Amino acid sequence: AIFGTIATSVLPVRMPWGLDAAAVGVGLFHIGNIMHSKQNQDKFIDSLFHLNPVVWIVLAFLCCIFIFSNSYVNMRTGSYGNLMWFWFNAIFAVMIGVNFSKSCEKIGYLMKPIMKIGRNSITYVCLNQLVLYFFRKLFSLIRNGKTFTGIELYVEHFFMLICAILILYALDLILNSNKFMKRLIGK
Repeated sequence: AIFGTIATSVLPVRMPWGLDAAAVGVGLFHIGNIMHSKQNQDKFIDSLFHLNPVVWIVLAFLCCIFIFSNSYVNMRTGSYGNLMWFWFNAIFAVMIGVNFSKSCEKIGYLMKPIMKIGRNSITYVCLNQLVLYFFRKLFSLIRNGKTFTGIELYVEHFFMLICAILILYALDLILNSNKFMKRLIGK
């Protein structure tokens, strides 16, 4: 996994078939698997999965600051910024996501669409870039080539996120509507 993050800076060419990005993904999966298997055996790891909502919200805010303080991260191009920050942010963002999901389960019906993202993540992972690309182009046409900075950019990205989630939710409903479509995505 660590080799996957440094491969683009050590090797003269990218690894074929995205093996460097795959190594990072497998590493994150392995860390999650280890933490899940040790969850009931280690009190510290168990406590990370059962944080008080106030604590995980504060940690989420801090994690966002850390994520934005790191430079640009793109697994497809092998850009990870500061490697220590990347791994720290990735692991803690997952922990915060787990705690957020557990809180959503308690709320129930209002959070059903968000919980559906986790259950059918294959749809969201595979179609996310395509949908975001579409909305980037659409929003660029709407703003008529004007470049946003500061708060305008964040507002635009927020609306893009909401639109993308709604479209991905609809696509997820379509893809899970019949047996043929489920087989198409490997379910």
